[in-house]
Amino acid sequence: MPDLAGQLTSAAFLRPVLLLAAATAALSAGVGFLPVLAGLRHLGPFAAGALVSLLAAAAAVLQPFAGRWIDDGRLGPGAAAAALAACAGGFLIAMTGGLAGLIAGAVLIGAGVATVTPAGFTRLAASAPPGQLGRTMGAAEAGREIGDGGGPVLVGAFGLVSLTAGLGALAAALLICAGLAAPRNRASAPGPRGRWPVSTGPPHRHSQTRTETRSR
Repeated sequence: MPDLAGQLTSAAFLRPVLLLAAATAALSAGVGFLPVLAGLRHLGPFAAGALVSLLAAAAAVLQPFAGRWIDDGRLGPGAAAAALAACAGGFLIAMTGGLAGLIAGAVLIGAGVATVTPAGFTRLAASAPPGQLGRTMGAAEAGREIGDGGGPVLVGAFGLVSLTAGLGALAAALLICAGLAAPRNRASAPGPRGRWPVSTGPPHRHSQTRTETRSR
């Protein structure tokens, strides 16, 4: 138990979990409140549903590319915090614009979530002690669930004043999370050719074996 408590309270674990929780909060709030913004602009139920589908499609289409760019070193560890800031910008654009602003906001939120999710899990895998990858991911999932429920609650709480206040509070929270989760030391910096750090546990043995086979 002491080693589990130490792992769950370490910055190497908490920062990527914070990224994942914030991204999930942005996704759930976007799905819930973009249609509300569409209704306030009298765009009708079809447009409201299309915005949710657009957000989901942007996240689904871009996420595999983001994962590949992380593997290739084209996206460094700091990209996740920048993508979270982009989610905040997406909500601000959606609040202040008409239909074009809602569309741009949905795409920006989806793209941000698509980048943060593989980045957060990559950092988690790198921080997992050998043989404890499953435990690390399971504990991180609790953080994502908190974000999933916390995002809409935050918007709703401040939304008692106005919806603009609620979404503005969420955008501010996303920016704060981006700042807190940004890498601050060499351990979080990219490795050779800008690559992310990798775990020294069991998942790495497979890549080691593949490298040795190629060298033969």
